[in-house]
Amino acid sequence: VKEFLKTSGLLGQEINLKEKEGLLELRNYYAQVKDKMPPRDAHGNLPLPIVLFFNEQNNIEKVANSLDDVQNILGNSIITK
Repeated sequence: VKEFLKTSGLLGQEINLKEKEGLLELRNYYAQVKDKMPPRDAHGNLPLPIVLFFNEQNNIEKVANSLDDVQNILGNSIITK
């Protein structure tokens, strides 16, 4: 997913969940996306990767958890490279 997005020409930001700042940033977004995400696994872990797509008002529009999800979202949107 990371390599695909790097070559897609889209603007974006990577958040590293191994760092404290990354976890805090995810927590800020989580309330907005938890109903759009697959359920946690048996150990309580979130499915990764988490790719958030924002609209022009900076609201989360879509959430992807796989390369297929990302490609489907981009294929079904007006986003161009």
